[in-house]
Amino acid sequence: MPVAEFVRIRECGRNSTNSATKSFMSKRHFREMTVAHIREHKGADYVEVMFLESARFYKLTTKNDRALRILQDALANRRSLNVGLASLESNIIEEIQERDEGHA
Repeated sequence: MPVAEFVRIRECGRNSTNSATKSFMSKRHFREMTVAHIREHKGADYVEVMFLESARFYKLTTKNDRALRILQDALANRRSLNVGLASLESNIIEEIQERDEGHA
């Protein structure tokens, strides 16, 4: 079976109360992935994140402290997360969510 069949992908609409933002609404794609490594670059405004389920290097802005803390905790505890991307082809992490425990 291809690896893609093991990755649960779901879509959800972005929530926003700002009418200017609503005009740019698009679907966010979530992939359930396990953090393998977080690489910080001195002076960069992003960190690179590697996941066990993908050979791609993903980027997360350093301004997103909450998401970075969740990623670091998931790495330390070997826990998978739902990683929100703008599209399936994107390598920019837009959102991190704890995995639904009800979905094994």
